[in-house]
Amino acid sequence: MPQWKKLKAALGEESDSASETGGEMDIDYLWLSSRSLSRLYFEVGGTVCPGFEIGWVNSIKVCLYYRHRLIGSMFLRDSSLIPNAKKYVKIEWDDDQNHEIDIRDMVAFKSLFDDIVPKKGADYSYDDKKRTTAALSVSPNGHVLTMSIDLGNMPRMKPEVKSVKFSGGRIEIRMEIVSLGPLRQPFEGWSKFVLKKGEDIVGKLTGSFSIEPGTQEFSFDGTIRRGVAGMVTLQGDHFEHCLDHKT
Repeated sequence: MPQWKKLKAALGEESDSASETGGEMDIDYLWLSSRSLSRLYFEVGGTVCPGFEIGWVNSIKVCLYYRHRLIGSMFLRDSSLIPNAKKYVKIEWDDDQNHEIDIRDMVAFKSLFDDIVPKKGADYSYDDKKRTTAALSVSPNGHVLTMSIDLGNMPRMKPEVKSVKFSGGRIEIRMEIVSLGPLRQPFEGWSKFVLKKGEDIVGKLTGSFSIEPGTQEFSFDGTIRRGVAGMVTLQGDHFEHCLDHKT
């Protein structure tokens, strides 16, 4: 069985026909941005693996999966996808198109982020054999390209605290976070964090935060209960959009 069919089968999809053609794409760019509590703006880019030609498709269906669970999908009519000389393709935001993913499974979407954000006691080892990929398949009539993206192999972001400063009841934490995955997730507003000692909240901080490939530095500022000593855990609490939308 071809690799693209194995990937579709692993995601719970079946090929429409023996005459359906397909291939695989290595993803190096994935942009998600909150549209509402149930929709996401979406862009994706990557290199089509050798041996597959997309052809003259005129519609594109995109399905986002976390392992075998469908997070959501979108359908773009009257849209083509033409690789450049290096077999690179990209679906970019277009005001004339409805580039929005309808979230069908919020549990799967949350599980995705639980797997990639820093977490106390998590395994940060990197397996370079795990890639963020998409199965590509073209309908037998050549009109529709289906892109099935598996987000289950993205590596967890690795944090490193660079400095902690105290001033009275105030605290400032400067942190470096390394992300080896392709995901870009902007948060256009203020992110809220808490400091926990066990189950007890001993501090509250705010700061700007986003997910980007590579290395980023963040600074979080807030208050801490006087007299707290020993190890504490910084934990995300919620996000306030610039339009006062909370998630």
